[in-house]
Amino acid sequence: MCQTGIQNLIRQFRAGRTFVYCGVDGIQVLTGCTLGKGNLIHKDLGKTAFSFYRTTDGKALRAVFHREAMGPEGHELRDLMKKVFAGTTTEQEQQQAKTLKLKARQRVFEAPLTDLLTVAQPKALAP
Repeated sequence: MCQTGIQNLIRQFRAGRTFVYCGVDGIQVLTGCTLGKGNLIHKDLGKTAFSFYRTTDGKALRAVFHREAMGPEGHELRDLMKKVFAGTTTEQEQQQAKTLKLKARQRVFEAPLTDLLTVAQPKALAP
């Protein structure tokens, strides 16, 4: 299901549809889980990783995003975004951040899923 959902989002992106580019938003759209319902739990641990637990049969998986899939643009963007969030960027740096976001996003959407994610069993038990 996860792979099908991701492939659907990529098709929509390539067709020119715009949507929010947030992993948590994508999870909510694909699974129907939300913070408000309490079946989506957010833990900011500094990485893009998602653990899924199916309570009906105990099955689970953890998907971890490979940051290097964003290429050199992603590395440069991470450094620049620190300045953006601190409010210390110049106009030129803001434009550079926009350009880098587009390039990194395009690289991600064109990459095979195996280059984007590692999927394994979560080490933690279901909450």
